[in-house]
Amino acid sequence: MNLDKTKVFADLTKRHLEGDSTARDLLDAFKTTLDDGYCLFNAYEEWKGAFSFYPGRTDTLSLIANLAQKIAHYATDDTLQMFAEPEWRELVALRGPFNCAVRYICANCGVNYAGLRQSGFDDRMPAICNSCGDVWLQSGYDNTPLPECDCGGSFLHSGCPKCRSEKTEGEIYFSSYEYFQTHKWKEKRG
Repeated sequence: MNLDKTKVFADLTKRHLEGDSTARDLLDAFKTTLDDGYCLFNAYEEWKGAFSFYPGRTDTLSLIANLAQKIAHYATDDTLQMFAEPEWRELVALRGPFNCAVRYICANCGVNYAGLRQSGFDDRMPAICNSCGDVWLQSGYDNTPLPECDCGGSFLHSGCPKCRSEKTEGEIYFSSYEYFQTHKWKEKRG
């Protein structure tokens, strides 16, 4: 673990939290790799996702700053310890269990719609409401029908919400923090 770099990240996130206007620019320019440690790399990726758009998810800043302070004091680069921290669990609750969100353009009818990408290790399939855009997660092995959305719309696993075509003309990736700033996600339990 690159302890010096981890401490710099912790200091910058604290300064950003305290309103230092230069800290965000310095964090934008901050570079890290997995060679610097998995904890630092993952924490920085969370900051990048939360602040990849303007003004960013300011509700994440205290969580990321607190998490950065904790990992700066870890004896080793221990991602399992980091994933068990309450700050990490709260960040996942804010962005969902997704790597990123995607904007698609339907090749059939031209409608813009969203999709979500997640880890290949997650067997839950996201279904997005064709009306409000909220998300339902349920195991891909669960054959029960998808529920109706709270708004009255229908959850769809994929395809255009208007014509159901699977063909797209392009993809634009963006942060799941941005998507879930205005949408909710729920998952089937049990």
